[in-house]
Amino acid sequence: MDFFAESIYAYQSGTIKLMVFWCKWISGDFTLKVHSHIVWANHKELDLYDFAPADIPLVEKLKLVIG
Repeated sequence: MDFFAESIYAYQSGTIKLMVFWCKWISGDFTLKVHSHIVWANHKELDLYDFAPADIPLVEKLKLVIG
């Protein structure tokens, strides 16, 4: 897997560091541990979703790279 980007964000409850990697889904089912649902979206649909503050820089970079 190749590294894509990281985002460090300070929430009131603490600071998180998100590390994003390029990957390829081959098969199998997803088991969600934190989120309640998963959505497959293309880069043109990303503005339809509300992202957490820590996610926004990563989404913006993804739109630049893919768009």
